Amino acid sequence: NGTQMLDAVQCAFNTETVEFEEHNETAEVGNKVFYIQDFESASALGKLGAQINSNKLYIRKSNGSNALVMEKTGATAIYFDTKLSAGTAKHIVFEADFCMAKPGMIANLFRLRDKSNLWNDLIFIGTGGELTLGATGSTDKVYQLKTGEWFNLALAVNFEGYTYDVYLNGKRISQNVPFVNNDFGDFAYTRNYIRENTAQGILEIDNIKIYEGLEKRGNLSAAGSGAKYLTENTAFGL
Repeated sequence: NGTQMLDAVQCAFNTETVEFEEHNETAEVGNKVFYIQDFESASALGKLGAQINSNKLYIRKSNGSNALVMEKTGATAIYFDTKLSAGTAKHIVFEADFCMAKPGMIANLFRLRDKSNLWNDLIFIGTGGELTLGATGSTDKVYQLKTGEWFNLALAVNFEGYTYDVYLNGKRISQNVPFVNNDFGDFAYTRNYIRENTAQGILEIDNIKIYEGLEKRGNLSAAGSGAKYLTENTAFGL
């Protein structure tokens, strides 16, 4: 049925080396590609590192390709982290395809954490499928999702000015949105997160791309001869 189930109970950490492609860089912002994941590899899930208790995390065919499925089946949280040793990059775009396959949950997309363990929420899916800017509780809705609808989301984050632009299906819909947490420091990792103590639901993720830039870019390739960055992925179903 094209589904790979991961039922490991222990927490496993793994590192994945990802090459970036280099183009002509300006003095301010480069074009490095830090991370690409399309979940097509048979070993993609095993490389992530995972802990599964009351929730489910697996890969299945969806919309014509493999996707990571985060299925919340209990009261606890489930999340997928990507940690970059991205040096001092101050302009990073976080992009992926998402699908709310089953509504009812609250899911934070590309939640940011700094090196002192402070969080900053950028955008979330509400219990009724509302795609909303900011932290949980915000009413700044930008789009109403339909169940089973795939959408491309790109967040162009400025870690110097602590603002971000939002691109939905290739179109910029919000600009210079301020961080919720004004004390946010140096970026450490990003988290896609179905929150605890919310209704059960299913979030699907595909084609994750994290790269340097001021705006959403077109097709990216992992090929290149530049330096390499270590990328750690950890997925938890707690």
